[in-house]
Amino acid sequence: APLVDLALFANRSYSAVNLATLAFGTAFAMMFFAFFSYMTRIWHFSLPLAGLAVTPGPLMVVPTAIIAGRIAARTGHRPILVIGSLVYAASGLWLLLVPGSEPAYATQWLPGLFLSGIGVGMVLPSLSGAAVAGLPPAQYAVGSAVNQATRQLGSVLGVAVTVLLVGHAHLTRADFLPVYGMHVALALVTGLLCMAVKTRPVAK
Repeated sequence: APLVDLALFANRSYSAVNLATLAFGTAFAMMFFAFFSYMTRIWHFSLPLAGLAVTPGPLMVVPTAIIAGRIAARTGHRPILVIGSLVYAASGLWLLLVPGSEPAYATQWLPGLFLSGIGVGMVLPSLSGAAVAGLPPAQYAVGSAVNQATRQLGSVLGVAVTVLLVGHAHLTRADFLPVYGMHVALALVTGLLCMAVKTRPVAK
C-alpha cells in the first residue's frame, strides 16, 4: 500500500496547485534568504538591524491572509492566487530595479517589502487551502501533507540556488540581479499555473 496514492494527481486542480507551490516556495526562499545577504553584504547592516528591517513584510502577511481567505471563501482561490502572484512578481521587479549600493531603506526597500508581504499573504495560505479544497475526505490529510512537503522542497531549492548565486566572498549589487530575475519569473509561473485552479463554491 503506497504512502501517497498517485491518484491524487488525477485531479488537475490539485496537480496545478502543487506545481505552483513548488514554484512559489522556491521564489519565497530566494527572496527571504537574499534579503539578509543584501542587507549585510551590500548595505552593511548588522544582523539584528537586518532582522528588524525585514519585519514590515511578515507583518503584512497576517492581515492580508485573513482578508484573502474571506474573499476566497466567496469567489474561490483562483483570483486571489493569480492577483497575489502578480503582486509578488511586482515586489521582485522592484527589488531588481530600485535598490542601489547605498542604504536608502525607506524609499528603496520598504515599498518592495510591503509588496512582498501582501503577495505572500495572498498566495501562500491560499495555495494550502486550494490544495485540499476539491479532495474527498479520505484524501484530505495525505493531500495536505504532500502539498506542505512540496513547499518545503521548494524552500530547499530556493536556498540552494541563492547560495549558488550570492554565496561567494565579494558581492556586488549586480550579483543579486539573477536572484530577483528568477523571483519575478517564478512568481509569474505561479500565477500561470494557478489559472487551472478550480475551487469556486457551487451556488446552492
